Amino acid sequence: MVYGIDLGTTNSCVACINQYGQAEILQNSLGSRTTPSVVYFSEDGYSYTVGQIAKNGQVNDYKQTVSFIKREMGKDYEPPTPFPNNLTPTEISARILSE
Repeated sequence: MVYGIDLGTTNSCVACINQYGQAEILQNSLGSRTTPSVVYFSEDGYSYTVGQIAKNGQVNDYKQTVSFIKREMGKDYEPPTPFPNNLTPTEISARILSE
């Protein structure tokens, strides 16, 4: 099976080619076809939540929430980075894509 991934600045999604040869956007764990490209990190920086739940919490705890990370891709960051647990934009994006 062939999959395509769109890591978007605001939302991300995954599609596949179905048995009829047509592209089909897959649903995430909440049943939505797009996932907000937002990650909320717990105080320890290791536990995290991705997507709509993280986006909803962004208002209350914006210092622990990362959004628009795609804009930071390709930039050089030396530890400590401005991101939780010294993660790079690539590592944060991987968490979005894993959702």
